[in-house]
Formats: sequence, structure tokens, C-alpha cells
Amino acid sequence: MPTRVTKKRPPHIAEGFAQRFINARTDAGYSKTEVAVLTSNLVSVRSQYDWEKGKSYPALGPAIRAVAEVLDVPLAWLLRGDESARPRANGRGDDPWSRS
Repeated sequence: MPTRVTKKRPPHIAEGFAQRFINARTDAGYSKTEVAVLTSNLVSVRSQYDWEKGKSYPALGPAIRAVAEVLDVPLAWLLRGDESARPRANGRGDDPWSRS
């Protein structure tokens, strides 16, 4: 059974992460179950649910690094919204993060 590695964060930080995680996961075309499997169950479906609802925030460690790798997004962007690390395209030629 995967360990639930999460930390409580101020709501605005957890919500920002939640939206970035949702965007990255759905843009990659993965379900929560697929992310769990692709991360070798380092991140449970329940943890992902809590992240997306802003109830918790991932700790820096192997689990969130695996998520960033699976979703093909920079870790700094996923965790903190670091604009200098923001993904530019999702591999299909379009940029889901553009402000057109």
C-alpha cells in the first residue's frame, strides 16, 4: 500500500498546486489510477484526490518527483508555480498554459 506523503499548507498554496496538478494530469491524458501505476504506486489515488481538492500538498521527495516526471512537467512549476520553469507545450503542438 502506498504511503500518503502529504503536508498541510496554507489554502492558497495548496489550491495553486491543486490547479497545476489537475491541469498537468488531464493534459497528459492520465487518470488518477494511471498516475498511481506509472509512479509505481508512490502516489496513491487518495493522495491525488486530496491534492486536487486542496486538502493536502505533497512533500518534496521521490513521490512528487515521480509525478513530475510522469506528467512531463518541471518540478519547480508543479510545486510552486515557478513561471521560469513553466511548461511551454504538451507535445501535441499546442500550449495549454498560454493566455491567448
